[in-house]
Amino acid sequence: MWSLDASVAELKESTSRDRQEVDKVKAKYNERLDRFQSLENNARKNNIRLMNVLEGKEGEDIKALVVKLLIQSGTWAGPEDMLVKDIQRVHRDPYWRSLNKNKPRSILVNFLTYSIKEKILTKALLLSGKDCTFEVSADISHINRKKQWELGKRLGELKKLGGTSQLKFPATLKVMMNNKMYNLKI
Repeated sequence: MWSLDASVAELKESTSRDRQEVDKVKAKYNERLDRFQSLENNARKNNIRLMNVLEGKEGEDIKALVVKLLIQSGTWAGPEDMLVKDIQRVHRDPYWRSLNKNKPRSILVNFLTYSIKEKILTKALLLSGKDCTFEVSADISHINRKKQWELGKRLGELKKLGGTSQLKFPATLKVMMNNKMYNLKI
């Protein structure tokens, strides 16, 4: 026969199983989110950001524009078809459109390999001061950005006081102030 206590016990057990399942799904989600952020940051190692490249018509072939720019500027000396194959993705930064109406949006170029990016940056360094500037993409995780911001703020305050600094190791900051050396743990 049907019992209220048995039904309540069965519902409690079912709810407990469901909670455990939800906790497993949450843990798996957080693990995958961390992995995704890590992969995204590692993928940025192959990125170059081209600044001050005038915008053309909407829907223009940006990849062809980038290939043309890299060849004309002298930063790429190999065959054009090889460069086209080594570029994985190219797009304009959508973020800048809302902030700066007068400035052209930057172009993000993602290469298949880090070595191609290094070849282009090495050549660009030799040709620095031309029409476009190059910027290396850094790690963008929120925690690292906050640490970099705090460190930059402190170094700015130190400069105002007449001090100099040298980063000896990521965990230690050597600071010279009033002819005294201080080692600060970061």
